[in-house]
Amino acid sequence: MIVKITNEEPLFKWIRSEISNEDTVLDLGCGICNPIKNIKCKHITGVDIFEGYRPLAEKILNEFKVADVTKIDFPDKSFDVILILDLVEHLNYEDAVKLIEKAEKWAKKKVIVFTPIGFLEQNLKKGLDPWGYPNPAQQHLCGFDKEFFIQRGYNITEYPGDKAHNKAYTSMYCIKVIKYVNVTGRI
Repeated sequence: MIVKITNEEPLFKWIRSEISNEDTVLDLGCGICNPIKNIKCKHITGVDIFEGYRPLAEKILNEFKVADVTKIDFPDKSFDVILILDLVEHLNYEDAVKLIEKAEKWAKKKVIVFTPIGFLEQNLKKGLDPWGYPNPAQQHLCGFDKEFFIQRGYNITEYPGDKAHNKAYTSMYCIKVIKYVNVTGRI
C-alpha cells in the first residue's frame, strides 16, 4: 500500500500515532530528536554516533547512548517499536540493510523507517549538518527504493519535497508490523 502526504507536521503526528503510552521505543540515529519530541510512551532510548546531540537528546529521551548503530546489538524483541528516521541513507548500503534486519528482530510490534526514495546527495554547508553541528556522519552514502521495503512487508507512505534543502525529492515513511507472540500465546 502506498499513501501520499504533503507536509512535515502530519508526518510527525503520524509517527506519534503509531506509538502507545505503554510502548518501549528505540530511536536509532536519534539526532536532536525532533520527530519524537512529543511522543508519549513508557520508555524511549536513543542511539546516535554524534556526541554533540547529547544535550538536546537528553531533554527528550529517557536514555541516550553514543554509539555506532552498525555495531550495537540488543536481544530479540527488546523494544515494542524501533524508529529509524533519516538514518539508513547515512550508512553504506550493506550496513543499512543489516541494521534494518536487526531492527526487525529487536522489535516486538513494529519498525518505522523514514528515508529518501533513491539516493539524495546531501551537501553539508561549511561542513555543518542542518542544525549547525559539525557532524560528518550526516553525509548521505546510499539510497533505497520503495520495492526494497515492500518486499520486506512494509507499508509505504510517500512524503514529497523538502524546501529546507531547496530540492524537490520524495521520501518514504515505511511501517512493518511484527507479529509477536508473547509467552501466554496471545498475539
